[in-house]
Amino acid sequence: AAVLGVFEGRTPCHAVVFELTQTAPSAECFKIKFRLTLYRDPGTGEPSSYFLLGTRGFRAGTWAIVQGSASDPDAVVYQLQLDNGQQPVSFLLADENHLYLLDRQLNVLVGNALFSYTVSRVELDRP
Repeated sequence: AAVLGVFEGRTPCHAVVFELTQTAPSAECFKIKFRLTLYRDPGTGEPSSYFLLGTRGFRAGTWAIVQGSASDPDAVVYQLQLDNGQQPVSFLLADENHLYLLDRQLNVLVGNALFSYTVSRVELDRP
């Protein structure tokens, strides 16, 4: 599989983030850091799999590109499939370098003064 992109973020604690990163909810939680790698089929360019590395573990699965968010019917949304019948976790494609985490109703989550729900493309060959 070919890498579409690697995205990192430090997000506020939220139910969707707990579920995505398989982190136990905690009242003391301040932020959650994770790295998301998206892979695509090298022949077709279609989404194939993802690998999410969190502070306390990892998750892997498949992902898809769907159209439409709560505020924009033409928005490009990346949906990560979870397991055990859980709802997918969705990210709005803001631009080539940024993904915004969406809530279950496909609204953009709003961060706080310290952290946002944006994950940004990183170059892994940096020193």
